[in-house]
Amino acid sequence: MTAPPNREIFYEVRCLLADPADRDPYVAWLCNTHVPEVCAAGAGSGAVLVSDEVPLEVRVLYMFSSRDALATYERDEAPRLRAAGVRFLTALGAAERVTFTRLRGERLAVACGA
Repeated sequence: MTAPPNREIFYEVRCLLADPADRDPYVAWLCNTHVPEVCAAGAGSGAVLVSDEVPLEVRVLYMFSSRDALATYERDEAPRLRAAGVRFLTALGAAERVTFTRLRGERLAVACGA
């Protein structure tokens, strides 16, 4: 399915941590450093989500204006920003204890006035 020009594209990164001690510093880094950098590099918005049911899973949800905008971000900016994430996790001693899953897709509807 091809998105119409006005349909936003989501990019979600799921981060599964192995050690509860890693979560708070990682979330703080995401909120204060990484997400603002991804937004400056092309995302229209970014949100850090922490689940009550799976407290060691941290999700980061970005919205891009188009598939082309996401492709440009992934080609030009993501390698540098992912490397910064690896450096942060290495300094934290957690680089080998985090598993990442990345998802992409279309935002089909907006409800509740959002």
